[in-house]
Amino acid sequence: MPRAALIGSAPDHAGYRRLTAVDPAVPVQATIVLRRDDADAARDLLSGRYDAATRAPEGTDAGVLTAVTSFARAHGLTVVESNSAERRVAVRGAAGLMGQAFGVSLAWFESTERQRYLSYEGDITLPAELAPHVLAVLGLDQRPTTKPRKAP
Repeated sequence: MPRAALIGSAPDHAGYRRLTAVDPAVPVQATIVLRRDDADAARDLLSGRYDAATRAPEGTDAGVLTAVTSFARAHGLTVVESNSAERRVAVRGAAGLMGQAFGVSLAWFESTERQRYLSYEGDITLPAELAPHVLAVLGLDQRPTTKPRKAP
């Protein structure tokens, strides 16, 4: 089955060094964030009828949600939560299974401050028919996105 990369999903490890591969048995949880079905929004934008203030948030298509949960289960992952309105599916599984499911190598990385973080190498990949519906996979890169301020 062909796979496709989630564009922009490869983490930038500048300032971090790879320590070692993650033990394949370590439990990991991730959240698959689904894209919004914007067909109606695009049509309204083109016709001039789009009003962001009155537009209700849309969930995801039930078929896409089913496909994502089936994908996760087929790779041995447990579906912890599936929420159509929030367009997300939370999954849990062993690091080895997560790596296989998302086509990445999970590893421990160390910051210049000597803090260890779980992350991965390469782009996240998904089955080609599923990838266009996925916005992001969160939780496989656990490095902080901001640094805490130091007290003056």
